Amino acid sequence: MENSLKENFLLKAIKLAEENIINPLGRPFGAIIVRNNVIIGQGINLTVIKPDPTAHAEIEAIRDAAKYLNEKYLDGCDLYTSCEPCPMCLSACYWANIKNIYYSASSNIAQQYGFSDNYILEQLRVNNPERDISMVQLLPDKGFEIFELWNTKIKRSK
Repeated sequence: MENSLKENFLLKAIKLAEENIINPLGRPFGAIIVRNNVIIGQGINLTVIKPDPTAHAEIEAIRDAAKYLNEKYLDGCDLYTSCEPCPMCLSACYWANIKNIYYSASSNIAQQYGFSDNYILEQLRVNNPERDISMVQLLPDKGFEIFELWNTKIKRSK
């Protein structure tokens, strides 16, 4: 029973992906968020339609669920997605406290159709100075000060 319920949720995510590709700008990705066997969020890939490079199906589903719950953490929620999450979406799942991810197509399948995460994964594995995107720290004291100000404000509000 448990696996068939999970498979049904995954089929709903796959159906979203299928419906998304009817639009010529749509991409073959769909995702849903489930808590206590109830769908509380869903998303499709809108990266070209919006345009927004972060509008992946999983991110859209997380945003939808967080808005529905009016909470920033999705404790007790599961993600069902038509494809294995990319590094950004997987990171968002960690930020949202999602503990279980169920997916259909692997990232290897997505890569065969032009959706490759390999470059990003390689860049995340190397140290900052070796990355293709330059990251330069400026005004570290000012950055520290804003955290100190925030910390003081939090302590005063308790």
